[in-house]
Amino acid sequence: MYNRLLILILAAALSSGCGGAADSAPSTSEAAPTLLVAEDLLTARTEALSDGPVISGSLQPELQAALRAEVAGVVLEVLKDYGDAVAIGDLLVRLDPTAIRGQLLSAQEADRAASVALEQAERQYKRMQEIGKKGLIATEAVEVAQGTRNQALSERVSARARVVDAQQQLEKTEVRAPFAGVVGSRSVSAGDTAQLGMQLLSVLDVGSMRFVGMVAADQAGRVEPGAVVRFHVNGFAGKSFEGQVQRLNPVANEATRQVQVLVSLPAEDAPSVAGLYAEGRVEAVSRPAILLP
Repeated sequence: MYNRLLILILAAALSSGCGGAADSAPSTSEAAPTLLVAEDLLTARTEALSDGPVISGSLQPELQAALRAEVAGVVLEVLKDYGDAVAIGDLLVRLDPTAIRGQLLSAQEADRAASVALEQAERQYKRMQEIGKKGLIATEAVEVAQGTRNQALSERVSARARVVDAQQQLEKTEVRAPFAGVVGSRSVSAGDTAQLGMQLLSVLDVGSMRFVGMVAADQAGRVEPGAVVRFHVNGFAGKSFEGQVQRLNPVANEATRQVQVLVSLPAEDAPSVAGLYAEGRVEAVSRPAILLP
């Protein structure tokens, strides 16, 4: 219907234009008929015209981890580099375990000594109990033996705790991937000294990419969870992406007074590069409209 109407309007305009030219210029012959070609026609179409707050931000993975050194030591080996795919539990960085292994051996030796002392104290306490029942020794002697046994038990528990702590510290010299993904950054190389808390590398799951955007505070009331967001990403010219509002941050940014909006993306359509700038619009209102090229 709209296409016919537009064709009629264009035809009438061209006809009137040709007729006016014919009237103004003297001619002894009849005016030539008006001919329309494909270039003279425009096709109108009905589409949904959306309106809503402008949103801008970047693409960030929902699942990402900055792996830091939990023990100090020299970096012996870095097994993964930028962009390398990793599976959960893969060894990424190995630190020198020499000092911690020495602590473990010392703790294990102390645990063995404490266990021997506890066995001796147990036997002594039982003998004193039997003798005390026969009335051959004073009650105070039995209590002293019991106190010695309890002290040996406490020392054995403390020694066992030191062994467990040393074992855990030794395990921390091997930094492993907490989940499957790719290596996003690398901060150390073999030979570096890693201090406690120093970032070694990062791992991110590009399959959990989402649009982390900001909207003006006065427009935040128009954004509802589930609303459609259409946006473009730098580096993907000519391609439009679509997502849905996942949630809004209840606290506005103190510096810009903007509100953060998290937009979920279909995993099969999401870009696999984090940090790219993106800009688009939240479809708060949508209505049909006739559009022309």
